[in-house]
Amino acid sequence: GTASGGAAPGGAPPGGAAGDADSGALFDFGLLRDLAAYAAGSLRRQRRAALATFATIVLAGVAALAVLPRTYVTEAKLLAQRSLVMPVLSNPRRNVPTEEDTPTRLATEAILRHTNLVAIIQATGLVAHHKANMSIPGRVRAFVATIVDGPPTDKELVDQLVYTLQQRMWVKVSEGTVTIGVAWSDPYIAYRIVQTAQENFFEERHREELALITESIAILEQHAAEVNGEIRANLDTMARVRGTLAPSPPSSLTALRRVAPSPRVLGLQSRLENVRRTIVDLEQFRSRRLAELQATLADLRSTYGAAHPQITNSEQLIRALTGDSPQLTQLRREEQELLGALATLGASPAPVATGTDPLLATAALRSLEGLQRDSVLSERLQYARSRLKIAVSTFEDVLARLDAARIELQTARAAFKYKYGVLMPAEVAHGPSAPKPVLVLGAAVVLAGFLAVFVAVGLDVATGLVLQRWQIERVLGLPVLGGAPRA
Repeated sequence: GTASGGAAPGGAPPGGAAGDADSGALFDFGLLRDLAAYAAGSLRRQRRAALATFATIVLAGVAALAVLPRTYVTEAKLLAQRSLVMPVLSNPRRNVPTEEDTPTRLATEAILRHTNLVAIIQATGLVAHHKANMSIPGRVRAFVATIVDGPPTDKELVDQLVYTLQQRMWVKVSEGTVTIGVAWSDPYIAYRIVQTAQENFFEERHREELALITESIAILEQHAAEVNGEIRANLDTMARVRGTLAPSPPSSLTALRRVAPSPRVLGLQSRLENVRRTIVDLEQFRSRRLAELQATLADLRSTYGAAHPQITNSEQLIRALTGDSPQLTQLRREEQELLGALATLGASPAPVATGTDPLLATAALRSLEGLQRDSVLSERLQYARSRLKIAVSTFEDVLARLDAARIELQTARAAFKYKYGVLMPAEVAHGPSAPKPVLVLGAAVVLAGFLAVFVAVGLDVATGLVLQRWQIERVLGLPVLGGAPRA
């Protein structure tokens, strides 16, 4: 029953100057109380508008939940730690590796580089899935882009997906662990992305670690071939000088002077052998992974039906692992190139054991010392003899380093399964991480409440009417003696 009869002077809205407020108070609690009462009265007076506003905002929140694309998060934590037990036991003279040899070094760059992301897109069939399962906002953007720029090519789609993966994938590197994660609109595609990234990381690390050692072996073998040639040249020189001292060269010299392949042929044969070993290692690694996935698929089939998404996804993973990975494809291409280079040189792919035996070289030196100790050797023979000693010593050192490198290669191949592993396997997300229904609906209800109050109060203020007695008391500074209800 508050009096209402005409417009307040100046169309006074709530919040005018207080006539009887205590000027020394920090807050005018009476004004706050009056404003709250005004808002409550506006809700009663404008209940239809307030309810319509509230319902509209809540329905908009529900519609946003239905329209907004869902995001599913999948992560896998991998073990990548250095193990020194096996290398040190197999080669006690081996130097302890520095921090540059840590398995987690440059893991983020290796996983998120462009070529690896393209391989993930191809392995998971992401282009076809993106076309078939595009969200409504995405379809609108694609339609507009098609009108403006024309339909995108497959390469442009791959580039777009690479950029999207770079934004939605993350790699966290800590002491001895690597965590790979992705946020995607489909939980099964997210699972396959993480699984493919994990497999590619393991295979790439395996290939890189073996490639470092195999390249070192190839260099040592080439250097051994060069030193071997130097030994043979020195023996030829000594044989010519000694022609006047002995009718025929010792049998040891004859054995050392046999024809050997060129250093280039030896290097190509060594690289080919190491590439083939790496291919065998990666194929065995993929065979173990296939066996694990097939066991998982058998468990899933005993629990779910044949059309269950997890079974379908596991079958797709098994088909992806059945084919060659990018690492295997690159190794097979390198194998064919090496075979072609050897065929051009007319050499056999299999290495031929024609290297110099250091024992034969040592026997040759001893035979030289036993022949005619009292005779005066020419300076040329003495020089060739000293060069031969240096070459034999260098050859023995290279052979020792070559044997250590081969042991290191075998150790690295055996220790890989202890160096890398899976601590937390990737799993299909059970629910979306965004948008969260509780959060979205809660925010919609709160916003709807504020807007309902705002609309109700705005409608009352827009009328310009005096609706409560405190408006007269505060704006005009006059006491209200009484009031009458509306007619």
